[in-house]
Amino acid sequence: MSYHAFVCPKTQETYGHFEVFEDDSSGLGWYWSALHDNQQEPGTPIGPFRTEGRAIADGLKHGQKKGEV
Repeated sequence: MSYHAFVCPKTQETYGHFEVFEDDSSGLGWYWSALHDNQQEPGTPIGPFRTEGRAIADGLKHGQKKGEV
């Protein structure tokens, strides 16, 4: 499991983070789940992805879209 910050591409400020984890029980792959500053629980897992790197890249891409809003 690893944690990564969402970063606004315009201001470079961080706003929440996401965790990346592997589903060991089913072996289906890697997932990421958002946790923004005002939330206590992670959001719905997104995935599966074949590698941890692909899950991280998708989380960063998703975060950039949200940061531009």
